[in-house]
Amino acid sequence: MSIPDDLQNELDRLMHNQNSHGLEEFEWYSPLEMQAILYSSFAPASPVQLRSMEEQDYQRVPLLNQARYIMEKIRQTGEVKLTDKGFLPTALVKDIHSQGYIKEYFLDEYKKDKVIREFDSYAVHMTRMLLEETGLIKKRKGKLSLTKRGEKLLSEPGLLLFHLLHTYCFSFNLAFFDGYGQNNIVRLGWAFTIILLSKYGRQERPNTFYAEKHFHAFPAMIHEVENTYIRDQQKISYNCYSHRMLEHFMQHLGVIEINYERYFDEVRNITATDLVWKLFQVQAPYTARRWN
Repeated sequence: MSIPDDLQNELDRLMHNQNSHGLEEFEWYSPLEMQAILYSSFAPASPVQLRSMEEQDYQRVPLLNQARYIMEKIRQTGEVKLTDKGFLPTALVKDIHSQGYIKEYFLDEYKKDKVIREFDSYAVHMTRMLLEETGLIKKRKGKLSLTKRGEKLLSEPGLLLFHLLHTYCFSFNLAFFDGYGQNNIVRLGWAFTIILLSKYGRQERPNTFYAEKHFHAFPAMIHEVENTYIRDQQKISYNCYSHRMLEHFMQHLGVIEINYERYFDEVRNITATDLVWKLFQVQAPYTARRWN
């Protein structure tokens, strides 16, 4: 038996009202808004939008500038010959690392005067793979060269950053770089972390503050993280969030500063930089806008 149209309309209205109601665990964004935050992060309906910035501000984005540096090195020579095992030559790796775009404590502390291979440097290897995944460089017959898209975007930092972010968030295999396995912590949660940083980031707070809020909003994600050596699932999930989202992704964007008082401590103190508000436009929840 079919539902009468007037009853169906009333059910649709009630469901819409429920989905439009702000929730505390979502920082008062509604389920409808959260759906856009998670699955349509760059779409017009999303409360988080990417802004255009001045060139001097783009020069403060570590991931972008390391990518531009590698692309420019390839452009200058036309192509870069890889090693027999398919990696960047060690001289180029050391040159890239020495620019200091993305800091790597272990290399800076223990391998200052030693040969650095591409696989030794997470940051260099990750950036090179990201450029290939984004279609900005290509490997052919043991050599790297720029693609036509790469040549075009090299002079357009805003568009280049957009494409890098899109690939990093939605298709890049982050599990390749750590032992936490495949999960959605960055893929579905990065825009919500930008919201958290824009709201709470002016004050220095521990990384666990952001991890707690992330998993309060998305409790199912806590069970996605592979737990191979720590019995406490919450602890391993918090560590994964801190490692992937904060220490890598957000720090590579330059939107946070991390206080490394004791490097091997699990607790890090996080403060947002002004790039959070320059690079992203964060719209308040609909319910807050409606009552203001």
